[in-house]
Amino acid sequence: MALAGRVDEVIPTDFALRDWPKFSLKNPAKRAILFPSTFFSSLLPMITYRPLTLTDLPAAARIHVDGWRSAYQHFIPAEVLAGQDPAADEAEFHQWLTEWNPPAFGFVAELDGQLVGFSLAGKNFEEPDGYSGELYKLFVRPECHGQGIGRRLLRLTAEALGQAGFPNLVIWCFREGDSAGFYARLGLPVVHTTAMTLGGRPCDVLVFGGAVDALLASLADPQP
Repeated sequence: MALAGRVDEVIPTDFALRDWPKFSLKNPAKRAILFPSTFFSSLLPMITYRPLTLTDLPAAARIHVDGWRSAYQHFIPAEVLAGQDPAADEAEFHQWLTEWNPPAFGFVAELDGQLVGFSLAGKNFEEPDGYSGELYKLFVRPECHGQGIGRRLLRLTAEALGQAGFPNLVIWCFREGDSAGFYARLGLPVVHTTAMTLGGRPCDVLVFGGAVDALLASLADPQP
């Protein structure tokens, strides 16, 4: 976001301490010179977080498809990515939220009223054994990476998993994807490995696992 007006248009170049009494702070642009952090934070767009609802699913499905095409383009065949269907993803997510027992749940991040990230989580129905919960999905729009949105969504989701009676969780991700490094930096160990074939290409999959409390402690530390 660009600030309208240069600094030399806010304070006269010949401004001196003797002019202080007549230098009005009613103009927010002038206050920016004295209290820059407060002023500029008021200009930044506000990212809000809330529980995911059924009406969020079309936008979440779009983010999911865009996320695959952006994050996995260097190792998943182009024809596979081109075949990603938001409508199919929306239908699948709807099933998770309405038909599974217990139902899945999640959170969304909004920027100026538009979804820019989402999570989905719930019971772990698959391997490995000994882990009760699972983070099914965590995606943030590519242009919004680097703002801590994924960390905040992960923290909210992990808290909800713990409150729902899931003391530990697993997270599946591709070895070649950037998310593998993200979860490794949070201290989650790899508890299982497998592979899947997409478009004739084998893709290694890492399964991270750990206690929800330990993950929340890692997320409370300064961003790695």
